[in-house]
Amino acid sequence: MSNADIPADHWTVVTDEEGMAVFTDLKTSTAGVYDLTVSAANHIPVTTTIEVLPGPAGGIGLDAEVYPCESEITIFGADSDLSGAGGMPVVVTTSAGDSESLVLEETEMAGFFRGLLETGSGRVNPGDGILQVNDGDTITALYEDEGDGSRVSAVVEDSAEVDCQAPIFNGLEGITQDGCYAKLNWDAADKRHGLVYYNIYRSESPGPPIGEKIGSTWALSTSDYICSSGQTYYYVVRAEDAVGNEDENMNEGSPESYELFLPLIYQQSQTGD
Repeated sequence: MSNADIPADHWTVVTDEEGMAVFTDLKTSTAGVYDLTVSAANHIPVTTTIEVLPGPAGGIGLDAEVYPCESEITIFGADSDLSGAGGMPVVVTTSAGDSESLVLEETEMAGFFRGLLETGSGRVNPGDGILQVNDGDTITALYEDEGDGSRVSAVVEDSAEVDCQAPIFNGLEGITQDGCYAKLNWDAADKRHGLVYYNIYRSESPGPPIGEKIGSTWALSTSDYICSSGQTYYYVVRAEDAVGNEDENMNEGSPESYELFLPLIYQQSQTGD
């Protein structure tokens, strides 16, 4: 977490075994917008911004910016005034009109809270313990900080979008055989939220079903080592977005079967024949 205009305002923290990271005793020099960057080895860094508000107001946050329809939301809360209280009451609403109330449980760190709420597709039903959502809804988590008697109450909130639509993808466009490799290629999928990656499925017989998933890639092509004498493989490529929505295309392709003579040539070379 940092502020480019204030070099001294720079903090780092490492996630624990559960993936949690907490900045303890963090006090910024000023209110305003700060950069929050998350990075890991062999991963693409992600940077977002958070707004620091003046005063000791409580805070609330959702664990993602976008959720699929069928999901589980993790809600984080913090309020030093509630240290030792055991719970923090919050309300989660949607732009379609659903509303669920829950109490976040206090973690091992006093004043820090955490809770879970399931989402599901369907008709809005406030108070049933499940947040009904549909594609395009906005989810908002709210907490009313009543203060400690020395200041007025304040409402803090965090929001996220709902994305239930799989990428628009035509599937496998071409497949060729080059020696021991099947080379697959496809055109980019169309998706409004974040990165799209492509799942490669392979079967020894034409589908459906589409066979076993053998890998994923962000590229628009891949190669599969298929040196099995006389075996024909059938491939399907599907696009999946960052929240797990995968398209259902059945565009299947297969290279021609072939005989592989490399093991025989190698054996002859070892005997001198």
